[in-house]
Amino acid sequence: MCQHADHTQERIQHLQDNVYPCLLIKLNNASNCAYLQALPDAEKSPLLEAIAALRQEFQSLITYEAKLVFPAVMKVFEAKKGEKGLPNLADLIQLTRSKEQKMKAHLQRIEGLLQSQIWANGGYKQKALVETFQHEFSTEKTLWNSMVEDRLTNCRCFRKEFYFNDKPMTIQPFFQPDPNQPA
Repeated sequence: MCQHADHTQERIQHLQDNVYPCLLIKLNNASNCAYLQALPDAEKSPLLEAIAALRQEFQSLITYEAKLVFPAVMKVFEAKKGEKGLPNLADLIQLTRSKEQKMKAHLQRIEGLLQSQIWANGGYKQKALVETFQHEFSTEKTLWNSMVEDRLTNCRCFRKEFYFNDKPMTIQPFFQPDPNQPA
């Protein structure tokens, strides 16, 4: 294996040991804060449902990456030249992107709910949750995706059968600006 493999393993450990646990704490805080619990059920229910949906999708992403994506990426580094049966990283990354897009939709729903007057004097933990996903999670996923893309195009140990239609696979960022909304 090469230095790229070591760096990739470090990035995986960082996501699993630091980033994802922090986000799970933010999800718990957003679900269990005193301000939210004090509201009538009719006012807090939609937000709790959106947070629960985000949590479910996020936990699914964590499990999917831990059991399939991260081991597959490392397996590519460990594979011998010409080895058959290597994982299809393009498909794995595409499924990851699908989960991330669902998470993004849940975050947008939460953000929309927080725009109402009910949340004018509260909702700080929920707002922090949205901001953390939009900034820290987005940054970490961009770093991960950029690293995988770099490995696909620049690492001789990693570049094995992972060209899609004779072109390197490209990975889009988690949060892309909406071209229909002003900056």
